[in-house]
Parts: sequence; structure tokens; C-alpha cells
Amino acid sequence: MSAKTAVGFAMVLALALVGCSGQSSARSGTGGAPRTSAPASSGPAATTTASPGVDATSEVCQLVDTMAYDQLFAMALALGDGKKNPALRADVAKTYQDFADRLTLIAPTAHGNLRPALTEWASAGTAVARFIAEKKPRPGIVIDYGPTEERWDAAQKATEKICGHSLPDLDESTASP
Repeated sequence: MSAKTAVGFAMVLALALVGCSGQSSARSGTGGAPRTSAPASSGPAATTTASPGVDATSEVCQLVDTMAYDQLFAMALALGDGKKNPALRADVAKTYQDFADRLTLIAPTAHGNLRPALTEWASAGTAVARFIAEKKPRPGIVIDYGPTEERWDAAQKATEKICGHSLPDLDESTASP
């Protein structure tokens, strides 16, 4: 394993651990059920609750966070094996396809603008996976995202905007200097 790969792996592992530690405390006690706020008072006029879509969006965003960190970790493992280009590209492509598959599974549970954002991100992930697996990278580049990178970035940014925070930038974790 090269020094660059070892440093990258250590950085990704640290990010994954930090991301996971913050998420476990945020999810403890929810039991997976959607949360709603309690009525303001116990009188008959107090029937207002928080929009179920708001809490559900937050929970889906937390799940997307976990999935993104999982992919980052899987990518670090794929990059750390010292494989040559074709095998490395196949492993990295698999991480993108797995991520896309997981996004496809949770997209129907999302509300509002998050559902189409996740669907587009899943579609972009499939395109990235296919491009990485099928195309020989430009000279000097281990992993080449080609024209699919722009679509991936736009879909990720749309999801980040809806969720209200940044997600790990998965394609930059494999960039070569």
C-alpha cells in the first residue's frame, strides 16, 4: 500500500467514524418511527402537530448520510488493496452501483423535493458506475468519472440543499493529484 493510499484510507476511516458517532446519538430512542411534535396544549383546540414530511425528511437525510459514509468506507477499502486499474475500477464502480441501489430503495420513503433528488442521484450513481467500469481512464488518472461527474455532483448538491448540510464528497476521495 502506498503512503498516499494509506493516508487517504486513514482520513476516510476517521471521517466515517466521526460521521457514525454523531448519527448514532441522533437516532437513539427513535425506534425508526416517524417523530411528530406534541400539541401545544392539552385543550380541544390543540390539534396542530409538526408536518410528518419534515421529520421524515430529516430521518431520510440521516440515512443518506450513513449510506454516503458507508460508500466512502467501501471506496477506501477498494482503493487500499493495491489492485491494478481494471480491478480497481471494477471495485470502485461497484461502490457507486451499491450506493445507487440503496438510494433507489429509500427514495420512495422521502417526501417533497427529496424524493426526486434521491432518484436523480441514484440514476447518476448508476451512470457513474457504468462509466468507471467501462471506460479506460485518461493517462495518469486511476479513476476517471468523465461526463458523469457533472451529473453526480449536481444530484449530490441538490440532496445536500434539501437536507441542509454537506455530505462526503465521494468522487473527490479518489482524485489523483
